[in-house]
Amino acid sequence: MKIKATILILLCFLFFPFFTLAENNLSVAEAYSFTWPLDKWSFDMEGQKFGTIRGAGIYHLGDDIGISAGSPVYAIATGTVKHIGVHTDFGTVILIEHTLSNQEKIVSLYGHLGKEIKVKEGQFVNKNQIIGYIGTIDVNGGWPEHLHFGIRKGTYIDIKTNWVYWGLGSKDKLNDWYNPTEFLWYRINNPDVTTGKIVTSPNYPGRSHIRIFDERGLAIPSFDFFAYPPKNKKGSQITIGDINNDQKQELIISSNNYKPQIKVFSKNSQDFITKFKPFSKKYNGQINLTTADLNLDSQDEIIVSTGPDQYPKIKIFSFNKTTNLFEETIKIPNPFSRKIKCGINLTIIDLNNDNKKEVIATPANNKKSVIKYWDGISWKKFKKRIFKKTNAKLTVGDIDGDLQEEIIAGSQSGKRSIIKIINKDGHIRKKTIKPFKFDYKNGINITTTDYNNDGILDIVVSLAKAGPSKIKVIQYKQRLVLTSFWAYNENFTGGVNIIGIK
Repeated sequence: MKIKATILILLCFLFFPFFTLAENNLSVAEAYSFTWPLDKWSFDMEGQKFGTIRGAGIYHLGDDIGISAGSPVYAIATGTVKHIGVHTDFGTVILIEHTLSNQEKIVSLYGHLGKEIKVKEGQFVNKNQIIGYIGTIDVNGGWPEHLHFGIRKGTYIDIKTNWVYWGLGSKDKLNDWYNPTEFLWYRINNPDVTTGKIVTSPNYPGRSHIRIFDERGLAIPSFDFFAYPPKNKKGSQITIGDINNDQKQELIISSNNYKPQIKVFSKNSQDFITKFKPFSKKYNGQINLTTADLNLDSQDEIIVSTGPDQYPKIKIFSFNKTTNLFEETIKIPNPFSRKIKCGINLTIIDLNNDNKKEVIATPANNKKSVIKYWDGISWKKFKKRIFKKTNAKLTVGDIDGDLQEEIIAGSQSGKRSIIKIINKDGHIRKKTIKPFKFDYKNGINITTTDYNNDGILDIVVSLAKAGPSKIKVIQYKQRLVLTSFWAYNENFTGGVNIIGIK
């Protein structure tokens, strides 16, 4: 029995550390939201800002905030304490590594702290957790009482091999650091920008279940709601825009064939703002949507059109902040014959680079993929045909980094899924994308977003109807699939509508 017990103990010592390390490696939490490291954040010291010249060729690599000794210092976000130590010019310094939602690493630096530290090396910390207190002159390196705060780009570098966490450095070292005040201000005031990339809504026969997915293809738990009552199982259309000039984006959602109307929600809080019916009470079809600032008043208009199997019609609405109502402002004739129930698919682009947007229209059904554009006076034919024997869904975006938007067209019912790229001069590029290998012929939805944060928009594609809720994100230049994920339950086969957050 003693021999068995000894063997068991040895096995525990051998394997338990391994399992512990594996568990820790999987438990790193991403920094989704941020806070300031001090209760007060104001500049009142000379030469304290990031990038200030401190001498010949010497620059400040962080921000100095004057504050009395004993003031608490907080972790700016979830992370891991990598180093705590006393350094001559810093007093006590703490280094915390954070993993951003796009998997980028940063290290936050807190210098000139006192001897009372509330955390340990290797410890996970939460946002707003007290990590220490501002030190007095005799313990903080001999400086006036203040916090030196910096944010260095990249993973933590072991100080035993190379100390890179200086408070001052040459001009080229500035590139290794973020401006900490700008970094925090942007993320604190735009918390969803660092996470949300794609908004989804089921198509028929799904309910209006609105979700947002991040850079990993994971649904953001705090954003999950139904835009219409559960009995609406016709799906919904979605778009996004700043309709009231509050510098924040709103979600615009239309119901499919269920008391057709449009609802507007705050994207950040999901609060309901208003609703309206763009067409007559008798209209009972799908409402297609897009947004753009057409009249250059710094406020997006909502451009709506009738859906498939409906007489083609376009209307443009602006939000009146005084009455809290939408008003039809810009009158625009129909691009196609009223005798044919073809509906209209829409997108918006500045075709001639004059900073004015043109409305782009193509039939929503009827197996025709002609494209027309509205120049402010009349409809002009832009492209006679994109696909053979099917119509198209359209979106736009600079997908190759040439500083010019392209029109991206996705095939619809009756043809295997294919994506074509059309330049502003009407030229269709030879290289196409076939996003789904299986023999699916019920059409695709397309949008664009900078999914991998490289400054270039990527193509997002989903099955439009009668298919699973599969979403793919494709980098155009290399035809590389960046990610693939399910928007809803794998058993749902109604297709998914999508819009990218830019």
